[in-house]
Amino acid sequence: MRLFIAIAFSPALHDWLAEAQAGLRFGAEYGNFSRPENLHLTLHFLGEVPGGRVSSIRGAMERVTVPPFPLTLGGIGLFRREGGDIGWLGIEKSAALVSLHAQLAKNLRAVGFPADTRFDTPHLTLGREIILREDFKKANLEKSLGTRQDQIGSILLMKSERVQRILRYTPLFEKRL
Repeated sequence: MRLFIAIAFSPALHDWLAEAQAGLRFGAEYGNFSRPENLHLTLHFLGEVPGGRVSSIRGAMERVTVPPFPLTLGGIGLFRREGGDIGWLGIEKSAALVSLHAQLAKNLRAVGFPADTRFDTPHLTLGREIILREDFKKANLEKSLGTRQDQIGSILLMKSERVQRILRYTPLFEKRL
């Protein structure tokens, strides 16, 4: 199973995320955009994991002691890539978010999972292989969107799989904060 641990967002925030994604899509000549229901913040990517290891991941998640916290999102950015950029929405680093990530990393290492070092810039991927139109003004989109905040009350162990060529994320376990 291909697994990752993530933060999912409230339905109200998902509507706003869809707006941000639509704005970026409008400004693109081309892009492979994430399905709106798949938008999330990855805390740890675990990769291919045998089914028998899921209980140790759950145990690592259960030992997290971060209380619910607010998370602020805003700002559109691009990770430059040959053949098209990765478009993202920024996530403000907070002490609670950093603590959550660090506790998960420590707990996962204790049960034999290597550290996932890709969390240096917390972000939400809106699309890949994006080529923006020359006349598109990213700053105008950022200004119209502003920032949003969501209350984070849980983390999820997610399974990633292709079902009839469509990428689907299925929650396997939820840890309430």
